[in-house]
Amino acid sequence: MQQTENKIEKKLSDFGGSIQEDNSKAFAAAMSFFAQNNGGTLIIEKGIWKTGPISLCSNINIIFEEGAIISFIPTPELYRPVKTRWEGVVCYGMHPCFFAANVENISISGKGIIDGNGEIWWNLLAEKKKQGKPVTDLEKELASLNPGYETQPGGGGGRNTQFLRPSLMQFFECKNVTVKDITLRNSPFWTFHPVFTDGLTVENIFVTNPHDAPNTDGIDIDSCTNVTIDSCSISVGDDGIAIKSGSGSDGIQIICDCFECGGYTSRSGGCLSIKIRPEPGEPMFYKCFRAACGASGMITPKILEKMGCSDVDTLMELADYNKTINIKSD
Repeated sequence: MQQTENKIEKKLSDFGGSIQEDNSKAFAAAMSFFAQNNGGTLIIEKGIWKTGPISLCSNINIIFEEGAIISFIPTPELYRPVKTRWEGVVCYGMHPCFFAANVENISISGKGIIDGNGEIWWNLLAEKKKQGKPVTDLEKELASLNPGYETQPGGGGGRNTQFLRPSLMQFFECKNVTVKDITLRNSPFWTFHPVFTDGLTVENIFVTNPHDAPNTDGIDIDSCTNVTIDSCSISVGDDGIAIKSGSGSDGIQIICDCFECGGYTSRSGGCLSIKIRPEPGEPMFYKCFRAACGASGMITPKILEKMGCSDVDTLMELADYNKTINIKSD
């Protein structure tokens, strides 16, 4: 990561942050300050910091003290529409909880926790699926921003209702991002979701969602380049680590290039230069390795080194539009 030379260091409390209060204004004030000063370091102190969605600026270094928790308020109306990619399609969706768009030089580290308070979102999803169409003002607004959404592809997350839940952490069209040592938990939707991002390093993060939480993938690398994932622990009920390159026409246009990690999924588009080198240990994935490609997809080359896993239902899955081959683990 290209480091900023700015030595300014502030605590969230310097911007009016207060434990157990709504700190949305404090985070907004902090990002505004650092944007005006070409970046710096924001310390998240020990304690529970409730907030609505956060948007990051360039050249920001966020350090969590041990015991620091950012707890996102699970009120959908707070998560106003932003341009994103949702289940493989560029569209407008709810503002990701921890979000950066078109910025660069971001570092997030420390023994802290980012909590999406996903249970309320998961319960709402079950209700929304019964309604079958946009009902709330926010859902109708998203529907108006996403003409033709009814025919867009999706993975079962609920596009037909336009209840487009936020990812817990997303980097959209960013450069030079490092995330280390933090815990991500209880995501409303996909947990860690970089999109169209170049130069991403993810080290020693912990991702945990209940195994029955819907659509709560661990790490989804989406049409990114120069990505390294190392020594991460993931316990979720959906994909552990997935490489994605869009759905439908989006997937044909964009590929994912230069990726190194512990296992992956690909759909619709293509993936190049993939190296898989996990260390033996605790199971990480329901599907340890999954590749899904049809007429529009390609995956080459694949290098598997030191592949070790245990208690995994499906060791490898290779799928096209006509058939799926599963290789079961012992």
